[in-house]
Amino acid sequence: MSAPELTRREAAIFELFKQGLSDKQIGILAGVGAGTVSHHINNIRKKYKVRTRMELMIASRKEWVGLTKEEIKEISFANRPYVVDMVVALEAKLKEKNG
Repeated sequence: MSAPELTRREAAIFELFKQGLSDKQIGILAGVGAGTVSHHINNIRKKYKVRTRMELMIASRKEWVGLTKEEIKEISFANRPYVVDMVVALEAKLKEKNG
């Protein structure tokens, strides 16, 4: 899947989102409210054609492609709501799989 075209604001917010920051944290850094961040994330989610934020996080990380849906689901549920922990766990699992 190729990355969809994002506006400059969406791209900036998406970069912060991929770091595992909350809407409030992103809003502070981007100089907008948390509601505006949520709106942009929802637009990005629709452009990526995914239903949830977790799916968006996974779709945004090309290096996770080698993981099965079951592995991703297991790790993501074990680490909710700690997105940063989930990112670390997914990267460790992929590294383990690929040696």
